[in-house]
Amino acid sequence: MRQLASSLGSDVPMLLAGGAHRMRGRGELLSTVAAATSLHLVVAVVGASSTAATYAAVRSSDFEDESRGDAVAAALEAGDRPDDDILGSGLEAAACRANPALGEGLAALRASLPMVRWHLTGSGGAQAEALAAAARNAGCAARACRTVGG
Repeated sequence: MRQLASSLGSDVPMLLAGGAHRMRGRGELLSTVAAATSLHLVVAVVGASSTAATYAAVRSSDFEDESRGDAVAAALEAGDRPDDDILGSGLEAAACRANPALGEGLAALRASLPMVRWHLTGSGGAQAEALAAAARNAGCAARACRTVGG
């Protein structure tokens, strides 16, 4: 089943595993993160970039160390909210290089709601519904959600 899932996409095996995981490699290397709490998130759609184009735009400097991932996993396992400075996708810079319109959409969202740290992979918190509504008012398709677990 995992092999079939991998053929569909690099992140699909993690979705089959359920729970919180840290992905490495191209998504095939999974380690469980014992998240003590769920995260409340807002997903706002500001644009898209093809996976192939994003990876083609990756620079070695985009992934110099794994300290951010280590810090996020440690915070989740401790039941703490990860600091905003360590959240987000390491692929954000490459995705924006591959599709400048995505970068423009992120910039517009961030400018419209400057009190919130928006990340390529979403942002939110206790005010998730209000943030999702504000993102919709800014012209983005947005939805409040939370992670499963904890």
